[in-house]
Amino acid sequence: MFPKPDDLFKQSFEQWEKQTADYWNALLRDPGFLKGMWQSMETMLQARQQFNRAVEQALTAWQLPTRENQERILHQLNRLQTLVNDLNERVDDLMAQVDATMV
Repeated sequence: MFPKPDDLFKQSFEQWEKQTADYWNALLRDPGFLKGMWQSMETMLQARQQFNRAVEQALTAWQLPTRENQERILHQLNRLQTLVNDLNERVDDLMAQVDATMV
C-alpha cells in the first residue's frame, strides 16, 4: 500500500525542517561565517556613521537645523511649556485670592 498523501507530506516536511535546522545550526556556529558577518556589520556601521556625519555637515553648511539642534530646541520648548503652565497656575491662584477678598 501507498502512504497517505498527508503522511507523506508530513514526513517530507519534517525531514526538510530537520535538514534546514542542522544546516543553519552548523553555519551559525562556524567561526569563519561569524567573522565575515561581524566584519560586514562593522563596515555597514562605519558607512552609516560617515553618512550621518556627511548629512550633518551638509545641513550645517545650508544653515538648517541638525538632529542635535532639533533636540535642543525641543528641550527648550518643553521647559518653556512647563514655565507657562506654572505661571498659569500661579495666576489662577492669585485670581482666586483676589476674588475671595472681593466677596
